[in-house]
Amino acid sequence: MFDIFDLLVKYREKRDWETIVSTMHPIPAKTFEGQPVYEFFHNLDDSLDVNPQPIALSVNPVDSFVPFHYHNHVEMIIPIRGNLDIITEKEHIHLTKGDIFIVGPNTVHQNLKTGADDLALNIALKPTAFSHTDLDFLRRSGASSYLADLLFFTPQETSDDEGIYTVFHTKPEDGVLHTINNIVYEYYRITDGQSSSIIRYELLVLFAKLLRLSIKEETAMVSSRKNESTLMSLLLYIEKHYASTTLDEMGEYFGFNPNYLSSYLKKHTGKSFIKLLHLQRVNAAADYLLYTNAPIEKIAAKVGYENPSYFYKIFKKILGMSPAEYRNSGKGK
Repeated sequence: MFDIFDLLVKYREKRDWETIVSTMHPIPAKTFEGQPVYEFFHNLDDSLDVNPQPIALSVNPVDSFVPFHYHNHVEMIIPIRGNLDIITEKEHIHLTKGDIFIVGPNTVHQNLKTGADDLALNIALKPTAFSHTDLDFLRRSGASSYLADLLFFTPQETSDDEGIYTVFHTKPEDGVLHTINNIVYEYYRITDGQSSSIIRYELLVLFAKLLRLSIKEETAMVSSRKNESTLMSLLLYIEKHYASTTLDEMGEYFGFNPNYLSSYLKKHTGKSFIKLLHLQRVNAAADYLLYTNAPIEKIAAKVGYENPSYFYKIFKKILGMSPAEYRNSGKGK
């Protein structure tokens, strides 16, 4: 595996903000604590030229002032070596190698100056970077639709006093750095017509690894919104334990009163605990029906239904057809 630092270090040349202001004439959109906040609505490459591609990589400039700013797209900031400090409207975030900072649209933040031993990679992701098929891949990789939509594809508009950002803490054994290496190599070293597609697929693999990590270790992911972070944890727990968990068990695990937990889920998802459980079970059963030849009664038991008749009833209510009809329709396609 090549050294990312050796490849990227030549792109991190110092940028003089005053020169940028005098040549590009950026206009502050608002202020934060008396400082101007700029709109950065174009993907820029390492030469500060506009990059029309939906996915763009660049290197954080060394020893350079970066003002408070926000984007109309999602941005990932990844320390490759050393450290990087980021200021948001809510907190000061210290990143080290292995951390991945994902910031949503319209979220004000500022990258503080980095030194000679520091290097950070920026990945800009426009809404057109991924398709609905890509989103379905992520959901099947273990991400609830809520989590995938929030972090990557359909981030909600945020008001001036709140922002969306998430920090993932990874370790070498998580395999994340290997995937980032592949992305960097394709972007900076390969120029054929397949690079864009390969980068997109590698990013999906990266997201799947991050989401897998968030399921395995609760402390691996920290969200800017406490409620959303809590909801993510609850939904991921249901996805992992759908076949056996109960409201009482889940409440005990998270330290919530079962009645409070039920009300919380209903308020933030529009669905009751049992509805969420049925949806997850039926979703898992649908995959077993399409991709295995296991008897339907065995599938029902595997996803948590001891009574096959009850499974048939719930499956048809959610998907509009019986398990057998669903299996046959899939084979027909």
